[in-house]
Amino acid sequence: MLLNRMMRRVRREENGVAIIAVVGVMAVGLLMASLILSSLIGGVAFTSATRASVQSQAAADAGVAAARAGLQKAGDCTARGSQYTPDTPIAGLDYRATVWIRNGAGAWARGCPASTAAEVRVISNGSAADGGVAGNNLGDKAHVETVFAVNPAPIVEGPSASAVFTGSGGSVSSIIVSSGNGRPGDIHILKGDFDCNSGSVIDGSIIVADGNLKITNSCTITGSVKASGKVEISAAVSIAGDVVAAGGPVDITNSTISVGGSVYAAGYANIHGTVNGSVEATGYVNIQANGRIKQSVRAGGYFSIQGRVDGNVTTPSTVSTYVKPSGLRVGGALKIGGGITTDMSGTDAAKAAWLVNNGWVGSIAFNQTGLTGPTPQVAPTTSPWVDFEYDWADWSSAFQLKTWSGACEVGSWNASTHDTYKQLANLTSPTVVDSRACSPLTFQTGTLAIKTDIAFIGKAFTLGDMKISSADGQPHKIWFLVPDGNPSHAGKDCTNGAGNITNWGSNSQIAAPIYALAYTPCTIALNNGMRWRGQLYSGAFTVSSGDSLVYMPIGIPGTDLSGGTAIDPSAPPGGLGDITSNRNRQDNGE
Repeated sequence: MLLNRMMRRVRREENGVAIIAVVGVMAVGLLMASLILSSLIGGVAFTSATRASVQSQAAADAGVAAARAGLQKAGDCTARGSQYTPDTPIAGLDYRATVWIRNGAGAWARGCPASTAAEVRVISNGSAADGGVAGNNLGDKAHVETVFAVNPAPIVEGPSASAVFTGSGGSVSSIIVSSGNGRPGDIHILKGDFDCNSGSVIDGSIIVADGNLKITNSCTITGSVKASGKVEISAAVSIAGDVVAAGGPVDITNSTISVGGSVYAAGYANIHGTVNGSVEATGYVNIQANGRIKQSVRAGGYFSIQGRVDGNVTTPSTVSTYVKPSGLRVGGALKIGGGITTDMSGTDAAKAAWLVNNGWVGSIAFNQTGLTGPTPQVAPTTSPWVDFEYDWADWSSAFQLKTWSGACEVGSWNASTHDTYKQLANLTSPTVVDSRACSPLTFQTGTLAIKTDIAFIGKAFTLGDMKISSADGQPHKIWFLVPDGNPSHAGKDCTNGAGNITNWGSNSQIAAPIYALAYTPCTIALNNGMRWRGQLYSGAFTVSSGDSLVYMPIGIPGTDLSGGTAIDPSAPPGGLGDITSNRNRQDNGE
């Protein structure tokens, strides 16, 4: 009995232990299940957040790319209000990119870059297409800030329409003006008489807007010659284009003269050479012996011919027309408002029949009414004088500034020791050299090999036996600029210290591929075989002794020499440069 009671007690105690074990196992199971469930939820949240982060980052980066592309298009940023969003809805791509520039205080402000901007910032906020779950929304938004450098605005250079532009008359002797890029090497004279002589060759036209023009002594012109006054041509001259004297007569006084185009005179036309085109004159026309017109003649005054006209002749003048017989005089029809004078006496009808029957005139109609003379032509024009006023702002976006110091004259004796001069050869960035403390700045002799564009601003310049060349074989520009003495006054002003640009060295040369522009309201005087490559713009102009100019349009930064329009400071920049900063922000930047 005792034994049974003891056994039953043991069994009761064992059952209690088992229950405790089962409860412990169940607790562990519940804990494990909870941990697994928590891990699963955390994993899903993490995965969704990662996916959202990738999507929002991609959207923000797409916004930066869209803004970058838009900023390369002129006016696009302004048209969009300095904000870029998808033009059309794109699944999974939602961004808003804003453009920022520095304000006057140097702080970032919403806006679009102008030509003076040095950098631009884009803040792009991207949104995920699929947000995070389980409360994990950290990746739903991405905020990217990218700062770009801004390339300098392209410098507006408005070349004048001519190789040589001068504000007043002058003369050229033994000069060769040729084209370096297919554009004709024209000479434009704003006001004053001009003389081309002594074997000069002009690969272009000569235009005198207010004055007379004289061409003589084997001057060859591949274009036309036009003047508001009279034109005189003599001594073995060749002109490939037209001859226009809009306010005076035309005198072609030598049988060796050749005109490839036509002739117009506001007055008489006296022709002793060959004209391949036609001749029109509001006054009389006189075709001298050995003179030949290969097309027609129209005169306002009387007509006289000892030479030859291959085409028709018309004049309303009632003054008797003189026709010298022998040889063909007029190949076409002669229509005149008056009678006929010739070596035969008799009536006009008899004279006309005699000239026609002998083959000296194709046909004659005399005493005609209703005939008209030529229509007057307007005077030729050139661009107006453009005042160059030095303003560092026109250059600062692309040039650095250096002030000339030391001696104002450089030659063989000091070139190797002159600090400023030595620096010129080592410049690698476009540079403005302010030499206004010198009058003049003189380069007497030597060779200057440059590696970049250089602009000299000064009171006056003298170039001796100086050769300017390229050190790296690349084309570079060089300017010698004397600012106008009174830019507030229209027209050239050689005042207030403005001086000349002169050359007196037989070895002076602007060597290819360098090209240069010289500007002064005073005089450009070349002589002794100067070889220039570029343009010349001056108040007065003289050359002599075998000078040459190869026309390469260059212009002046910030100044349009064809009309004087300066660069617009609100013009778009030259484009975005490199990324200088790129980071993810914690906020949207608004």
